[in-house]
Amino acid sequence: MTKIAPRSGDIISFQATMSEPTGDGLRIGVRRADSPLGCTLDLSTLRHTGGSLVIESEAMQTADAFHVHWAGEYTATDAGDCGGSANLIVKAEDLNMLALSAGGYGVAEKRLPISMGRFNK
Repeated sequence: MTKIAPRSGDIISFQATMSEPTGDGLRIGVRRADSPLGCTLDLSTLRHTGGSLVIESEAMQTADAFHVHWAGEYTATDAGDCGGSANLIVKAEDLNMLALSAGGYGVAEKRLPISMGRFNK
């Protein structure tokens, strides 16, 4: 059986939805790379607001973890929010759970809006 493992350069992309957060309970505690304080990746919030995690490198000081950059609106609706942009340290098993919830590693295929008129004659 092949083990899925995150690698440097992988992206986990959450597409924003119009539905309200479901509060499904999955909350992952992560460390900030530049601070001893942690913050929270709330799966329901990530699905609702959208955003992405880019895996930058392995975290040498923490076994089986990676330096990750978060960019999006926010990661939680409480004091655990990491903010709109943050450098984090996330365990590999947590990255796999996040990727599974987002539909895998990578981003949705690019689409040109029809309103651009590029293909209308």
